[in-house]
Amino acid sequence: MEFKIYDSAHLPVIAHFCDRLKIKEIADKSLPWDMSQWEISPGTVIKGIIIDALSGRSPLYRMNEFFETSDIEGLLGQGVNASHFNDDRLGRTLDIIYKHGAAQLFSDTVISAINEFQLDLKMIHADTTSKSVYGDYEHQNPNSVKIVHGFSKDKRPDLKQLLFGVVTTQDKVPVYANVTHGNTNDKTWNNNLLTIIQKQLSGVDLSTVTYVADSAVVTEKNLTTLATLPMNLISRFPETFNLCRDLMERAVKDDIWEDIGKLSTRTGSASYKINSYVEELYGRRYRFVVVYSDKHNERKLKSLAKKIEKEHDRLLKLNKKPVLFHCPDDAQVALATTIKSTVFCNVTGQIQTVTIKKKREKRGRRPQNAAVEYDTFYKVQYEITKNASRIKREQQKAGMFVLIATDLETLGDKKILIEYKRQISVEVTFKFIKSPMIVDRLFLKNNSRIEALGYLMLIALMVWSLMEREVRQNISEPLIGPGNIKMMKPTAWAIMMMLSSLKTIIYNKNNNKSICDFANPPSQNQLDCLTLLGLTTEKYLVLL
Repeated sequence: MEFKIYDSAHLPVIAHFCDRLKIKEIADKSLPWDMSQWEISPGTVIKGIIIDALSGRSPLYRMNEFFETSDIEGLLGQGVNASHFNDDRLGRTLDIIYKHGAAQLFSDTVISAINEFQLDLKMIHADTTSKSVYGDYEHQNPNSVKIVHGFSKDKRPDLKQLLFGVVTTQDKVPVYANVTHGNTNDKTWNNNLLTIIQKQLSGVDLSTVTYVADSAVVTEKNLTTLATLPMNLISRFPETFNLCRDLMERAVKDDIWEDIGKLSTRTGSASYKINSYVEELYGRRYRFVVVYSDKHNERKLKSLAKKIEKEHDRLLKLNKKPVLFHCPDDAQVALATTIKSTVFCNVTGQIQTVTIKKKREKRGRRPQNAAVEYDTFYKVQYEITKNASRIKREQQKAGMFVLIATDLETLGDKKILIEYKRQISVEVTFKFIKSPMIVDRLFLKNNSRIEALGYLMLIALMVWSLMEREVRQNISEPLIGPGNIKMMKPTAWAIMMMLSSLKTIIYNKNNNKSICDFANPPSQNQLDCLTLLGLTTEKYLVLL
């Protein structure tokens, strides 16, 4: 009896979500290809790349060997075999993706996702991250993404890089993304996005959308662009603005807080207090929400403590080694200057007279009856105490930040804070982009192929996020995750691990029809997981 065993794991789930997104159909319809010259369609290749990228192994490395150990026909269709995934075909597919427009392919997939999964776009979260690449890339396609040195969020300034910009829904599904030049700064990226977002989200009523981004979006140019769009903004207000510091001072002075408590059920989570003001910035009125967290920023508190001690030590040295002045007016000016420059200490002082024996101009011993001459100087004797109330206010400010919002009436202050805290949703996606299990090294030598591959990884991110979203929306009883942990909000990684032991076997019994079955029956937990994903075991037991 002949048989083959496949490590199916979560791969049929990935194939299922690719099918729901119609990735193959979209690619085959939009990409220019000649059926007579392609053994398998570019859409099939793209689907294979996504399955490979989400397999948990080093992606795009010897894909033909990977598919030799997979039920490739069950995943990609009848007639597809591992030899189809050679380097030449992968390169040709990336080339036609680039020529057609990789961003357009991603955009078409987003539209499919919005329609198929009924994505909620009321709150969208935007941010960027860099991805380092290996190689010099001295000869690049001038029309493609520029792989250059830039501010490295990977903390690898020695490597060249490209930039990924991503906009996600609250549940981490990307609805806009781009791969751009490695030296693009966040302020420029935000402005570029704001100028095209209406086109990218065509068919979406932007008046119902709130754009949540980090502080890089708060520039005069970006706020002016936003003013032409019907959508709202929530962002962190940069502390580089004098208005930000003024608002924190005002909130401390007013001491009128709304205590909203904790926003998370996690142990040790922060508790918040808020206060809000409406002020003008660049000729337009915005709402500013001053937020106080009881989990003070440790870095800021350490920095503040150093500043306090440095100032106190500087003042003490003025008494130990006083400066002498020739007139009392100069000493008075010095006292006033010191008081004005002091932040954390209370300083007062008295002008004291100092007499010092004058040096003789002639050499030798002073005559016995000669009068002793003295010079008169003036010094400041400082009285120094730490300003406890001021220090306390500064410590409170260290635990503060300010949010800016264009919505003056509809959203409550608490809602603005909650939505800003959900900015973590887009930051979590960067772990996917940077994960060595997803994209270990972008080793392609052609920058246009790297651009095309970057967009395919973003489509893979969409599939990954939709898997997680599907389970979380449908779950009512906890799943048993890795380490026997009960999970009501399992991550896509946890889902992958739960299904990792699933193996299928295809065998031919007594030369009869081939039979496909599980090598070992799925556990109830695995069956529950598949149900939440919208699958049955039949997806694993496909014979073509």
